[in-house]
Amino acid sequence: MKYLFGGLMVMALLAACKNDKQEKKGYFATKLANIFGGGSSGDSAIVAPLTLHYKVGAKMYYTISSEDETTVETSAKTVKNSSKTTIGLVYEVVKDSANQYLLKLTFDKLHFSKKKEDVEQDLDADNGKVSIDPTERVLGGMKGTSLWVTMTSKGKVLKVDGYKSMSDSLLNATGIAANSQEVALFQTQMEKLVGEEFMKSILEQGAGLFPDKAINEGETWNRKETQTISGLKVNASTTYKLKSIDDGIITMVSETDIDNQATDLQTMGYSVNTSLQGNEDSKFQIESATGFLVNSRQESTLKGTIQMMGQEIPIKIKSIKEVATRKM
Repeated sequence: MKYLFGGLMVMALLAACKNDKQEKKGYFATKLANIFGGGSSGDSAIVAPLTLHYKVGAKMYYTISSEDETTVETSAKTVKNSSKTTIGLVYEVVKDSANQYLLKLTFDKLHFSKKKEDVEQDLDADNGKVSIDPTERVLGGMKGTSLWVTMTSKGKVLKVDGYKSMSDSLLNATGIAANSQEVALFQTQMEKLVGEEFMKSILEQGAGLFPDKAINEGETWNRKETQTISGLKVNASTTYKLKSIDDGIITMVSETDIDNQATDLQTMGYSVNTSLQGNEDSKFQIESATGFLVNSRQESTLKGTIQMMGQEIPIKIKSIKEVATRKM
């Protein structure tokens, strides 16, 4: 009830500010600060929430879309590989205790397409029951399975459970041998596409991006962290900016400088050393009363070289990831 009351207060304050936005600006910031535990400074606009305010039983539908393109230039030819992914997740708040939330994530849609040079492959969980492709049958078995996520009220993911039981269940349901090379490859691919690092990056968008202080409209803050882009671990130095808040929706933008770590990249069937730099531009919209992500878009470009078979080869990686949500 207290979260509902807080949400109603926010909506009332927003309505009050519409007719005389400039005059109400400081008052609105102060009241938001009282609700969310932050503070305001003079007439600089609106304070962002510092913690999540999820309600047990709340449900959201996440549609996660990504596109990746890798271009490798050798002396003989230029090779392009691309992939597209669409994942639908039902996101449910199951438990609220001790400043932590237990979330249930259920796979509803899984659609992957790849193009390696002139060879294309399309895999859809909706075709799993009638498909002769073992990977597509496993995708079909994933539909309706769930993962369990423990997240703090600050938006940090503590753990993701359920991968092992989900994998065992899928192998039993599809009748594919546990030592199948195709299954092993699929499990590796799934770890990259919907593994723990992927889930953390999606779920921590929101309150997990804010610093531990009150933030006003127009202010910026910095963060250094490790990210995963197209299967490559990179060092990311990001400047975030709280751009605006309108009708209870926070809009935030960020610019990131990227430098890859001393790790290997799997490309074209080879494990190669990389030296890559680049940037990422992002935009996030977040519901201020709860901290739920409304939508986001991240677009990154990496350029550099890879060491493969004794040669230094130019490479370029482009990646776009979009998330859209709706309440259920």
